Amino acid sequence: ISRRVSLSGSDEGSVLGHMTGASWLLGALIVVRAASGDQSSRPSLRTTFWDAHPARSSSSGAGRQLQRGAGSECSLLAARILPAPSLREYDKCLSDKVMPNSSHNWSLPGAEFSALNECWCQNNLTQTMTDYGCCDHPSFKRMCSLECNPDCRNSLATQCIQDCPPMCLEAAEYVVEQGECDRCNADTCFPALKCLTDHAKMLTNSGSINLTCHETQFTHADELKNYWKCWRNVPKHSSHWNVLSSMMHCACREGMKQLAVNTDCCKSVTYGGGVCEATCPSESECATQEAQSCIHKCQMLCPSEDPAASAKCKVDCLGSGAKCKKYAGCRPPMLTTSHYVCDDGQMPRSDTGCCVSSVASAAKEGCPKLCETQFVWRLDRQNGVPWWARWRPRGEEIVYQCTCGGCPDRSPAGVAEVKKVVEESIWDNGQVMLVDIARREKLQLGPNRRMQELMLERNKAVKNIWSTYGTNDSTQVEDQVNKLNKYYTTLIEKAAREYPDDGYDMNAKNGYAAGGDDDDEHGKGRNWTVFIVVVVVCTLVLLTAIGLCFYCIIKKRQATPITTFGANEHVVIGSPVQQGDAQQLTKVDGYTTGAILNPASSSATVCAAATKSKAAEIS
Repeated sequence: ISRRVSLSGSDEGSVLGHMTGASWLLGALIVVRAASGDQSSRPSLRTTFWDAHPARSSSSGAGRQLQRGAGSECSLLAARILPAPSLREYDKCLSDKVMPNSSHNWSLPGAEFSALNECWCQNNLTQTMTDYGCCDHPSFKRMCSLECNPDCRNSLATQCIQDCPPMCLEAAEYVVEQGECDRCNADTCFPALKCLTDHAKMLTNSGSINLTCHETQFTHADELKNYWKCWRNVPKHSSHWNVLSSMMHCACREGMKQLAVNTDCCKSVTYGGGVCEATCPSESECATQEAQSCIHKCQMLCPSEDPAASAKCKVDCLGSGAKCKKYAGCRPPMLTTSHYVCDDGQMPRSDTGCCVSSVASAAKEGCPKLCETQFVWRLDRQNGVPWWARWRPRGEEIVYQCTCGGCPDRSPAGVAEVKKVVEESIWDNGQVMLVDIARREKLQLGPNRRMQELMLERNKAVKNIWSTYGTNDSTQVEDQVNKLNKYYTTLIEKAAREYPDDGYDMNAKNGYAAGGDDDDEHGKGRNWTVFIVVVVVCTLVLLTAIGLCFYCIIKKRQATPITTFGANEHVVIGSPVQQGDAQQLTKVDGYTTGAILNPASSSATVCAAATKSKAAEIS
């Protein structure tokens, strides 16, 4: 998260919001010039034109992109490896114009375009780009339309001078009245660019318009280098007030306000950025009771735990009409709002509030490991207002701001409190971790049984190690616990992938607490529950089987038919008869008699029907 705070306290967006009327210049006319030494120290002047230039860019990837964009006719790969003399001279011409001792007047409106036009025409780059077949490429199309010796009295030049006032050439850095540049067309007026810059020079020399920012002189000034050194070392942590105060204090101390005045940069948005309107209090004013009360009050009202300053902070401290704003140029306090000691026993850095630890031979900045609140902000940026206020030259270390709160005390009482909190919360911590892993591994029913078992092992191991936690070996114990937690995390993640998604809940009904003293009793309780359930199920199955058997027997008896015997005096029930007689089927007194033979023997068992009278008697 980066903060857009200008030296005047105004928001960057509100300042640049007035530039919408001249926004066409950003994509149509803005060009770059080379900078000696560190090319990245001029962020507001870097554009795609310079990146695409064959003599400047060193990226082979950018060359392939340029070739594809222009088609087969525009080939600059060879020119990048073996540039033509005109390309080398063009590059040298631009570089010379930004040197500290350059005779080029950068205070004139459109000075960048003037330098570009002179170097382009001086080296006949239109012909060179034509030979390369690249004048139709978007990076060079307008440049190839330049007229090196235009007639500034013809209709085109006259119309462009009327439609494009001189400050339209500075719309990237200055606030331009809305609508002032609406009629200025880049494609139409680029051929007459030299007429526009000559007209701006004439108006400036006559006093009709003011000089613009002399960027080259500003950039190479000793005041700017001293400012960067001051800002990197001054305290700028713990509050939004300190962030603003660190810039204001260093700008006042190193004379940035006077530098902006001397180089005519006060009205430049990117170079001035409100520094000329800043209030620089004296040391005696900063030592007054009112000033010190404001400084400490604003430290408390504007804590950096909140990414954005509160309304109360803006009204009392940071706003343009705030009572305490005039003391922002005083030195920021070195003490943090939350006192803490780093894990190695050292005090945090006074400029950033960060603790420095070595991880894998690399320095890492941050808060103590056990702090409740840990925010690490990056303060340096390339596109601030003004651009140099939080600029980090290439090769310098990143500028951090650490906000640390709720850090435990390293005294014996503090250590005891930490041990107690960890022991009491370890089970809850494990459950949160299990749910998190189950969610990440897309388990539909939650943590499975194997995951719960591994978490139980982790909790027991952590408790054993944490029991040795003390004031002298806290860092070593924390490292051991961290390694142990990573080890079990890997195992639990593996179990989530390899074991079934059964959603096993070891603690849903038994009050299970991982790592507790009653783990065995809870295990026995779970075993008895399983045993009782099995016995009940088996009993129900057995009773159901017995019931089914009785039901089948009764049903079978009810389904067997009862027949009557016919009257036959020669047949006795159950008495064997001869095989020949068994085949006879006769009627006696109107009733049928018969016998059923057993074909497996010579005799049969008679199952004859009884007589009607006998049947009646039986019934």
